[in-house]
Amino acid sequence: MNSFVTKIQIGKNGLTDGVIEAILLNLKNHKQVRIYLLKSFCRDRKKIEEIAREIVGKIKMRCRLRVIGYTIVITKQ
Repeated sequence: MNSFVTKIQIGKNGLTDGVIEAILLNLKNHKQVRIYLLKSFCRDRKKIEEIAREIVGKIKMRCRLRVIGYTIVITKQ
């Protein structure tokens, strides 16, 4: 695994403050965060894109966003 990439999973509890804090912490220490959305959370493509934009809005950091299937990839710039 690349040391510049870290992984986070979002399950049935959804997007909580703890998840946002984990994303922020990982972006401070790594270049890229991959967020995997489990089946228990969501399988709707449009909702996944909304969640991705919500995450980027909450972290307030310059970053690039990609949605690949059920994975959100956030890369800091």
